Amino acid sequence: MDGVCTDASADRVLIAGVSFIPGWNDDIRAELARTGAFSAVDVYDIGEATPTVEELQAYDAVLVYMYGFPHDGGALGENLVSYFDGGGRVVVANWISGSTILGERWGSEGFALLDPIGMQTFTETAPLGINEPGSPLVAGVTSLRAANASLGSGGPINGGVVVATWGSGVPLILRDFKDGRARVELNMLPVSRASRDGFWVGDGADIMRNALLFE
Repeated sequence: MDGVCTDASADRVLIAGVSFIPGWNDDIRAELARTGAFSAVDVYDIGEATPTVEELQAYDAVLVYMYGFPHDGGALGENLVSYFDGGGRVVVANWISGSTILGERWGSEGFALLDPIGMQTFTETAPLGINEPGSPLVAGVTSLRAANASLGSGGPINGGVVVATWGSGVPLILRDFKDGRARVELNMLPVSRASRDGFWVGDGADIMRNALLFE
């Protein structure tokens, strides 16, 4: 079962992120908006507060990442699982998959797809490895490079299937089905080179778009 991408004509997405660096959430929002795939792309600073389940339910999909400390990782993990159980799509990206375990049911019920054993910095310039070329998760994706890619160094866990790898072979896109519904994890910091030299350049926005639409 490979899953499909939804018709995004009316989809609303939320970036639930925290960063020590001002403007990084807005960088991700601009990249996703540029794809033209969503009716709304909003930002919630999870370093300042934790979105409630009701707040999450205003969106079809949520992209979660951390480059800093969340206000309450336990409550965030619990709320994300409740949101997922109610039909929402949850995509987690770097610094959660690499080094920070979301609390409560997120950890205890095996939602993580990449073993959070720590981070390493890689120089990624080689062509991507596409393990499932027919997957909608890699539609429109031909390259992703980063001179300074901070990536989770663990392998897949909890049944995670590696759809694509960075040029070095490190997992990039992982998928699984949890309780009959699709889940995706991205081993990438979502912030682009527009915000900091050395960060990703290429089809990162398409990767995030596909992941948020996958079900």
